[in-house]
Amino acid sequence: HMAGVTVVIVTTVNGLKDYCLVKVVGVTAESTANIDPENGVITGLTAGLDSLDSYLALTDESCELSYDGIGTDSIVYLTRDDEIIGAYTVVIFGDVDGNGWYDGTDAYFVKLVTNGMIPESALTEAQRMACDCNHDGRIDGLDVATLEQAGLLLANVNQTLPSEELQTDSVYLEYCSLIDQAVEIVESDQPAASGETAEEPARAAANVWQIMINLFKRIISLVLNTFFAGIITK
Repeated sequence: HMAGVTVVIVTTVNGLKDYCLVKVVGVTAESTANIDPENGVITGLTAGLDSLDSYLALTDESCELSYDGIGTDSIVYLTRDDEIIGAYTVVIFGDVDGNGWYDGTDAYFVKLVTNGMIPESALTEAQRMACDCNHDGRIDGLDVATLEQAGLLLANVNQTLPSEELQTDSVYLEYCSLIDQAVEIVESDQPAASGETAEEPARAAANVWQIMINLFKRIISLVLNTFFAGIITK
């Protein structure tokens, strides 16, 4: 249902009419957040959040939002007078384990899924969406490579900083940019054009190699920085 006010008019068989106002309460999305009211899913949230105040707004002051943690599969409840009148599931793309961050642990989990060690049927719908962190409609090696790169950068993110300072940290912002949280998944039943079939594997392989090259460069950079830091200390 959509939040708002509507008029319901009833007409009897003999021409009598009556009406009433129906007010539907709910939440609206702000900032980069996106609410899918049909499936009850909230996406578009930044990793590492501890509050949804900047992302969700209530349409009625008599209602409240309650949640315990903000990560994939977390439930945001809409309540009024301690009664639950709505519930929304959070999805943070890349965050499969539900801790609010996407990192090496999530990369390992997605690798198990792609290798068949964990069947997709064992995943919740929110986890399945989170695994597909590049939004191509598949859970595969590209998702693993993207998450491995994010996990390496996450090692440099100081997660003990206050959220206000973290939002301005350059490493944190680069980390957050690796996986787009605002992409909407559009499924299509149309078959791929004949010319695309041969090009798709090559394009995917090129993307994987580029990601791995960037990952290798960052590893070398971290090793060199550690080495020179040790020399300076001595």
